[in-house]
Amino acid sequence: MKKLLIILVVLSFGSQLLAQISSSYAFATGTTAGVSIMWDAYSDQITIEGCYLYKKITYTHEYELLHNELLVSEDSTYSFTDQGAFDPDYPPIYAIHVQTADSVYVIEEIYAFQMIEFDVPGDEIVSMQLKGWSSSQCCQSVKLWIDDIFMGDFTYDDTFVYNFNLEGITDPSFDVYLIFEGYDGLYAEFSLTGTHLFWILNTVGNPELEETHKQFSLFPNPASNAVWLKLPERISLVETQIELYSPSGMLLYKEKPSSHFHKIDVAHLPKGTYLVRLWDGAIGYVEKLVVR
Repeated sequence: MKKLLIILVVLSFGSQLLAQISSSYAFATGTTAGVSIMWDAYSDQITIEGCYLYKKITYTHEYELLHNELLVSEDSTYSFTDQGAFDPDYPPIYAIHVQTADSVYVIEEIYAFQMIEFDVPGDEIVSMQLKGWSSSQCCQSVKLWIDDIFMGDFTYDDTFVYNFNLEGITDPSFDVYLIFEGYDGLYAEFSLTGTHLFWILNTVGNPELEETHKQFSLFPNPASNAVWLKLPERISLVETQIELYSPSGMLLYKEKPSSHFHKIDVAHLPKGTYLVRLWDGAIGYVEKLVVR
């Protein structure tokens, strides 16, 4: 059976934008109706004092600081909403300045897309799907590089799909880089590392993890007031963490369970499909939760 894993982002139909920034990938998705931005700045081994977020409406504008205050949150994860000005034909561009105790990291030129999804159709294969910010402007073609090797100039209609066959690859440190072009040239850029693709694949594509994943269950599902999580018996609670993500990909809940049965209150949540992620310190397991 084909497996669909939307780890990074779930398209919010015409309402929000999700951006995640980390040392292994950088991207943004959404529409002009509003921008809900979330990113994991760096690994938890680095002490993050906070971040500054910059934005320019199109590549012809200058970067402007969205907030004068240093954005600070726990566990290097930050989120807030950008409902500022947008050009409906071109994606906004963001830049993140990550402040650490001894230096500043700058990540910039992060263009927005309307959709970024990852499909896992079978073992050792990850299918990446991207949709441009404006289908009327972008895109007619996309150029793809993997580790500085030009893979080709692809044409597509509305949504671009590319399959990565990772069979036999032992070093996941390769880079993926794409340039999307519209009628008037450069439209947007997208990049990520093989490390992130391997993380997605290992979550659901490894047969040895299938049985453990099956033991991770939610009930009732759909749920109206509360949902109970049954955790796999083999998982140690020492490193375990439970996370709940909204339909737009925003982290809503994070907790360390005290037993292999864990309760999450969902009565306050709007109706929709959510993602529940179980992290055992090395592997992540994801299940869909329907709130009605």
